[in-house]
Amino acid sequence: MELPAKKAAVAARLGLTPETLSRVLSRMRKAGLIEVEQRTISIPDPLALRRWAGGH
Repeated sequence: MELPAKKAAVAARLGLTPETLSRVLSRMRKAGLIEVEQRTISIPDPLALRRWAGGH
């Protein structure tokens, strides 16, 4: 999926600071749940992401 705006704008819409959004995306990337390239986020295993989200 393509982020509709810069990360700072997405963070603001979610009620997060840009730093918090970056930390969450980084944790998800390190866990292998997402792949991030600029404003494009890929989800290689949606089921794993769903399980992770259910536990957080």
